[in-house]
Amino acid sequence: MTEYKDQNYGAVLTAEPIEALAMRMVEVTAPANMQEGYKFRAIDESILTANNLPQPAGGCIIGQILTVPFNPRANESPTLGWKDDIFDCTKFGFIHPSFLTACCCPLILMGQIMTRLKLDWLAKEAPDGTWKDTFRRMIYITIGYFILHMVLAPTDPSIPSSLLYNFVMLVYTVYLVYLVAMVRKKVRERDQISEETCIGCEDVVCAFWCGCCTISQLARQTADYELDNALFLTPDGLTSAPPVMDV
Repeated sequence: MTEYKDQNYGAVLTAEPIEALAMRMVEVTAPANMQEGYKFRAIDESILTANNLPQPAGGCIIGQILTVPFNPRANESPTLGWKDDIFDCTKFGFIHPSFLTACCCPLILMGQIMTRLKLDWLAKEAPDGTWKDTFRRMIYITIGYFILHMVLAPTDPSIPSSLLYNFVMLVYTVYLVYLVAMVRKKVRERDQISEETCIGCEDVVCAFWCGCCTISQLARQTADYELDNALFLTPDGLTSAPPVMDV
């Protein structure tokens, strides 16, 4: 609201126009037999976003073409902040992929997170669908790391480790810290989350000192585990890809 003063009537309030949300109807193929009122996720490739679509009266059967209302701004979050605390790693249980994978195979979970964000293996924007290779690359790097670790690690703890072993460990650590810091920064920018501590280097500090907790938090921030089932070895760590909406 704004106001202006008139010499005869005093202060007069005027209303500023508010842009109405663009609601349109879309067609989507039902991914399963669902009852009335059930909601499922679908992707609008034109704006690269997923939305929860309601079922029509009477429900539907798998393969049925549904015409439903779609709000392209439905996923815009009015809140500025993380969904939960960095130390809420066991929020969904000790055997949840967001916790176990972050602790045991952090690069694999990072690959899933970067796939959700459509980033390549260097945490950069990946056009033309090249982000679909990110998870597979993380699998290869993880397997290679474990093989080198087993081959090069000293069998006797009293024997100093070799220079090659130390070099491999250094490269792996630097690469992991770099990925976590870069992805955390991109997630903060996407969700408009400001740094709270260590201004200017918070992402690096979290990646180095609390790597596993930070990766788990990024996994929870980039997925809705209340709605989607988490999986260990799928490209995005979630259930099968949602159907695509046709305008």
